[in-house]
Amino acid sequence: MPGADTAAAKALVDAFLTAQPEGGWPDPVRGAELLTCYRIPQLPGVWARTEDQAVAAATRFTGATDDRVALKGYWPGLVHRTIGAPCCST
Repeated sequence: MPGADTAAAKALVDAFLTAQPEGGWPDPVRGAELLTCYRIPQLPGVWARTEDQAVAAATRFTGATDDRVALKGYWPGLVHRTIGAPCCST
């Protein structure tokens, strides 16, 4: 893919596999970094660890504290059911 930074992508994957030799799913931040290496477009997002951080991020996105945003939870090792579902059966 033109413009892809395969060296950075390899470094991300190598670092992940060094930390988790058994493999698995990267957290959303690492996943976004990997997509960026391949210039895959993403919607704007922010990583918030606390309620206050989430409110501040929502305010930056919308310009107001009473507007709506979408949230997605993350817990290490918990895979979203549609991602973890088998793609095919035998």
